[in-house]
Parts: sequence; structure tokens; C-alpha cells
Amino acid sequence: EVYNGRDAKASVLGRFCGTKEPDPIISTSNRMFLKFFSDNSIQKKGFEAAYTSECGGQVRAEVKTKDLYSHAQFGDNNYPGGSDCEWVIVAEEGYGVELIFQTFEIEEEADCGYDYMELFDGYDGTAPRLGRYCGS
Repeated sequence: EVYNGRDAKASVLGRFCGTKEPDPIISTSNRMFLKFFSDNSIQKKGFEAAYTSECGGQVRAEVKTKDLYSHAQFGDNNYPGGSDCEWVIVAEEGYGVELIFQTFEIEEEADCGYDYMELFDGYDGTAPRLGRYCGS
């Protein structure tokens, strides 16, 4: 079973068995929970799955630093044209969010009118804008 969240209490995205390969499964947030169960009667080879990070979503800021990538193939390929991704980074009540860039290489243009990364102090584009960035 595949769940749309952090545990089996989340809504079910699918339940799979047999040999028919499921279509790709996409969660609506940054979490997906998988549960594999086998009884004692018949055993088979099992499954192998690959996963990627989709564009955008909600992520939780924690004390331990985590990586956030502009696109799923970061490091191997340039970001795809036409990308339009939004992330919401949420910290616990009473804490702020610190964003540190280890790599930054976005098409440069005087007003960042083509490709850019924008930061907002809130949940969406209506919040106060902290900046618009492009270049290296």
C-alpha cells in the first residue's frame, strides 16, 4: 500500500499486488509512506521501485540541515525549461527558517526577468517578498 503522507493514517494512493506494474504514483506533499506486507503462504521476488522529488511541496525546517533541490536531476542535468515550482518551508512555532545556498546557478538577466528564485516571508506569493535572485 502507498499512502499520501507520513504514515498509514494518511489517505491511500494505491494498493498493489501481482505482476502488473503500477503507473507512477505522485503524492500531494513532500511525504509518501509505503507498507509492504506478506503472509506465510507464498513468497515471490518482491518489488524494486525508484523515486524522485517532484517540483515543489511543503517541507519542514528542523535543527538538522536538509537539502532542497531545484529539480529532481540536480547535479546531473540543468533544470528543465518552463519549470514553475513552489515550496513552503515550515518551522516549529517560535522558530525562524534559515536558507543557505550551497550552489546557485540560474540564468542571469539584469532584472531577473527570465529565470529566477524568489523568497517570501510567508506561505505564498502574497506574503512580503524578501528578494528575487538569478545569476551565480
